[in-house]
Amino acid sequence: MSNNPRDSMDRLMDETRITGATRMIAEGTPATAVTEDTAKQVIINVREYQDRSGRTYKAIARDIGVNPTTLSSVLGMSYGGDWQTIILDLDRWLEAQAKRESAPKTSSFVKTNVFREIETIANMAVSGNMIGLIVGDSGIGKSLAFAAIAEAMPGSVMVTLDSAHNTPVGMLTLIAKAMQLRTDYYKTETPLFERIRDVLMGTSRLLIIDEIHSVLERNPPRALTTLRYLHDATGAPQLWGSTVDMIGQLRKSAQNGRQPLEQIIRRISIRHDLMDRADGADGGGDGETLFSLEEIRAMYGKNKMRLSPDAARFLMLLANVPKNGHLGACSAVVKLAVRANSGETVLTMDMLKHMMRYTEFRGAYRLIAAKMEQGTGSLKLKIV
Repeated sequence: MSNNPRDSMDRLMDETRITGATRMIAEGTPATAVTEDTAKQVIINVREYQDRSGRTYKAIARDIGVNPTTLSSVLGMSYGGDWQTIILDLDRWLEAQAKRESAPKTSSFVKTNVFREIETIANMAVSGNMIGLIVGDSGIGKSLAFAAIAEAMPGSVMVTLDSAHNTPVGMLTLIAKAMQLRTDYYKTETPLFERIRDVLMGTSRLLIIDEIHSVLERNPPRALTTLRYLHDATGAPQLWGSTVDMIGQLRKSAQNGRQPLEQIIRRISIRHDLMDRADGADGGGDGETLFSLEEIRAMYGKNKMRLSPDAARFLMLLANVPKNGHLGACSAVVKLAVRANSGETVLTMDMLKHMMRYTEFRGAYRLIAAKMEQGTGSLKLKIV
């Protein structure tokens, strides 16, 4: 095994060059050269993939950027337009799906201490029909935990907000779709709200709102007021996830005389900052690790390459680096390292280090290197 980081990138480049192995149509073939016989075989492959994966025409059409009606006509060999280009796109798309299916699974879902803390707040919110707020850095597993909780709790609804859905209408539309309610008849705030209210009224169905801090991009954050009204009207519990101290920001705004924001703050019955444990009770010192060595081994030690002891320790340190680390960084680096060293049987620290330079988490490397040099020293990282 070479220690040259360039070798890892060269292997990734070689893998990328080996394209077309699963394609019906050779790379570089012009659309005009696609025959009907070839098109029929591509269509057969698409239908086989649909049977295997459950993907719909609509989903496939969205993937390749065509209208679902157009795709249906192409697959039925009745399209009067440029069907050959669409067949080419389908062939390339099928190859991408094959690569995705054959990609090694590099991580497993583990009920970490972080997950159990989130689960505890969710259970408290449900048992008391309250609003709970989870605060924590991006990448520490909030979204994975929310998804697992939503799956485990019957009737739960989970949505993830973004800048396109941080208005009352945008947020309510996401919630309605997640509840499998029709939204084509309800395109304004009041009817959407009333439809959702009627379904949630008197139930304990948990409404999980991830990335709720995106509503703070709006001034005032009317979507928060809508959630407050929804909770008041239904009594149904809510669990919010944020990467920022929302209550602190809301209090600053409330000091400017915004009474509705004070009302929102008072509705948040439970608030838990996942970083409190890492920061330490007194706000100083080394604090505690968010993720233990055993949890990291459980998450990343079950892929096709065995995790060496130094690789496991490297990942544990990376998982506990604030802002530039956490599980998102670990997953990205492990995926790259496994792909770049597919012929090896053991995933080492050197392999991970080489791939760090190709991720957005390079800033964490110096911190980790310093800790690794400590040898038997503390595994804890000071949150700064």
